[in-house]
Amino acid sequence: MSQQAIEAIIGRCMMDDDYRHQFFADPSRALAGYELTKEERAALLSVDAETLDAFAERLGVQLGKRLRPAQSEGSPLEV
Repeated sequence: MSQQAIEAIIGRCMMDDDYRHQFFADPSRALAGYELTKEERAALLSVDAETLDAFAERLGVQLGKRLRPAQSEGSPLEV
């Protein structure tokens, strides 16, 4: 298990709006370069955009940063 890779991806999704958008729009590209098992990749991709956006928003508020949601309201997400 590549805990460091998972932590890096989650952290990047929380702090980098553009990366979070890419993570949901083009997961293969967003995860390129990270050494992940099939199970780790599947686990990361099972997180829905709304949940990740909500967490990123709360984190951003705590840090005083306004974050842009990864998913436009009303648009479906396909992973």
